[in-house]
Amino acid sequence: MTTRLAHLMKVTDTLQGNAETGKAFFNACLMCHRVGEKGFDIAPALDGSAHREKEALLTALINPDVAVEAGYQLFRVRKKDNTTLEGYRAADDETGVTIAFMGGVTVFIPKNEVASKGFVAGRSFMPAGLINGYTDQNVADLLAYIATLK
Repeated sequence: MTTRLAHLMKVTDTLQGNAETGKAFFNACLMCHRVGEKGFDIAPALDGSAHREKEALLTALINPDVAVEAGYQLFRVRKKDNTTLEGYRAADDETGVTIAFMGGVTVFIPKNEVASKGFVAGRSFMPAGLINGYTDQNVADLLAYIATLK
């Protein structure tokens, strides 16, 4: 267990989280995830997250590469002009590739502009460190809100 994970496991056992405050932090998650009718469908839906183990939730928040769900690996497209795009593979067919980004923005790359494409092994498109700036109380609040997602 990483030092950060061990620390947060311990402090979130002792700190009382405020779900209402945590909801404000959770809104950032809705830039990619969906809960009910809110958010975007470019990451796994978070409905039912109240039933996930705290260690699994914290691990996903601290280092999402540890447990990348199938289909949610980082997808990289290198174009013939040597530019590279990385994000969620929203579509990939005979016409080209569509990459989705945080907030639901998508970019279509026509097949004739693609030099190479593929998943990046072991890498989630969810960036690591999303809660690095959070205080212990912020994390406790976020987990308190997630506990309401039944």
